[in-house]
Amino acid sequence: MSLLSSPAQRRLWKTYVGITVVYALINGLYSSYTFLYIKHRLEHAGGVSGSILDNLLFIIIASMVFEFFAEPITGDWADAHGRRRVLAGTFLGLSLAFLTYWSISAAAITELSPAAELRIVIALALAAEFLFSVSSALFTGALDAWFVDELRIAGGPEAGALLPLFALQRRWFGVFMVTGGVVSLWIGRSVIQGEPTTGGLFAIPALPWLAAAGLTAITALWIQLAMSERRTAAPGNEPSYRRIWLRLRRALSLRDLRNALLISSVLYTCWICFMYLLPVLLTEKQVRSEAGPLRAVLDDYYWFYLAMGTSRFIGPFLSTRFRLGGNQIRQFRWWGVLNCGALAIGGSALLWRALDVAHPGGRMALVPLALVAFWVAKVAEEAFKPVRSTYLNHLVVDSADRAFVLSIATPFGAVIILVGIGLLAAAQHVVRALDEMQFSVPLLFVILGALGVAVTVNRSRGSRRPVSR
Repeated sequence: MSLLSSPAQRRLWKTYVGITVVYALINGLYSSYTFLYIKHRLEHAGGVSGSILDNLLFIIIASMVFEFFAEPITGDWADAHGRRRVLAGTFLGLSLAFLTYWSISAAAITELSPAAELRIVIALALAAEFLFSVSSALFTGALDAWFVDELRIAGGPEAGALLPLFALQRRWFGVFMVTGGVVSLWIGRSVIQGEPTTGGLFAIPALPWLAAAGLTAITALWIQLAMSERRTAAPGNEPSYRRIWLRLRRALSLRDLRNALLISSVLYTCWICFMYLLPVLLTEKQVRSEAGPLRAVLDDYYWFYLAMGTSRFIGPFLSTRFRLGGNQIRQFRWWGVLNCGALAIGGSALLWRALDVAHPGGRMALVPLALVAFWVAKVAEEAFKPVRSTYLNHLVVDSADRAFVLSIATPFGAVIILVGIGLLAAAQHVVRALDEMQFSVPLLFVILGALGVAVTVNRSRGSRRPVSR
């Protein structure tokens, strides 16, 4: 790239993109395949109900708990003990997670009684989710922090000049994440079509896990042996918990950084709920029947994944080509508003449909309207991410805290999710309609979208450190 003027800078970029590509491939497998596979295994054992708080959602909640406790610790580790070591640990942990998912396919499990099979599937899924969440927490912030600091040492671009690099990296991430998801769905098509998931560890539905475990193990070894890190780690003498507390105090003492982290946390909440709950909601037969010209997309999850996946390279492209404001703080604000606003509009359309108060002619337009709005929300989310990375890296005063700062939006978002799910569970005892997914999930989207718009607009005003184009 023209922004990178020296061979050393270009080597850093190739390493950065290479690690991104591998992580994107295995995330494509995870995001497209994991919960559909677990859902089918739970159905095989008779463990999935129509309630929003079924066993599948229980696994999602556990994932949020794991991330909440892991992110501050892993961000601190990356800054204190070196980003290369933490990145190698990321891929080693991912390999163990995929081997655990692979073990769920064992024929010995499917031959048990339904009750015993259900308990073992849930236990193994929780163990795998724990390993995946902790490993992902290790990755969050560490790679970007390594790249930004090593690039600065090599005399490369800084601050707002990093946006084109982050946007291109996100496009590479999108292309390979969609590739990984499509390939895994194609391999495991028998699972997606509802055929039995038995067959043992070397049956076709189990092969994506085995391939992902091998790829991540090789990547961990390559990072440890070949990746360079010139930044000197500084673990210090204080205990880890005190070091984390001091980092958090330093980050939250800066007004603009505090506001940016709050906005990122709220948007992270929207993204996680959207990613996990939308595919489950759209599997409802009645929703699919009212999708009109878009029904073919919903009837086959393979095509739905492709349609949503295009946003992963369209969004980052738009973040550099279509500027929603004169500087980065304005882009940070308006991409976030578009993301949350479109989510609220899509949720409102499905909520209006669930309330059954629309005119019959208008009702048939609500599901297509929601699908278009959700796609716009996903595009805006992917456009927001490189803008967010650029702005947060600009606001980090002390590079010794960089990985920690880039990581801590996730646990704050997890807290919001856990509180929201707790309130929803309590409200279900009072309002029985909330027990129906076709009503409760769109309502959740509306609330989160409106909250995201309000917080983003309010907290992004009056920035004291405007970022140049």
